[in-house]
Amino acid sequence: MVSSSMTRPQEALAVHQTNYFHSSTFVELEGGRILHAAGTAFSTSDDGGLTWSKPFSCADRDGNRVGGSATSLVNLSGKGIGLAATLTAPDPSGRVEARRRNYMVFWRSEDGGKTWESPVRVTPTGVGCHALQDVLLRTSS
Repeated sequence: MVSSSMTRPQEALAVHQTNYFHSSTFVELEGGRILHAAGTAFSTSDDGGLTWSKPFSCADRDGNRVGGSATSLVNLSGKGIGLAATLTAPDPSGRVEARRRNYMVFWRSEDGGKTWESPVRVTPTGVGCHALQDVLLRTSS
C-alpha cells in the first residue's frame, strides 16, 4: 500500500486503513451507527468513525457471502439498506476474459445489515460491467 502524507494531519479525526481501496463504502444507519463494507468484509463504528469493530462477514438468506468487488452501500426507506457489488461468473472454458464475465448484483437488508436477502442480478447476462468508486444512485426503494 502506498502511503502519502496529509497536508494538515492535525485536522484528521481518525484514519481508517483498509486494503480494499475504492471498494470501501460507508452508510450511516438509524441511530448514528456507521456500517462499512469492503469486498466481503464489514465493520461498524458507534462513535462517528473514530474507532471500528473487528471485520466480520455477512451471509444472505441462502448462506452465501454478501459483498464482492466495487461495493456501494445506500440507505433505503426505514431501516433498509442496499449493497451493490460486482461479481465474476466462472468460466470453465478459460477463454472468456474476466471483465466480460463481470456482473452487478444488489443485496437488500431491512434491519440495518443484520440479515440480507438473496442478491438480485441487475446487469444483463453476457455484457461485462464494472462499477466505479462509491457511487450508487437511488431512484426509489
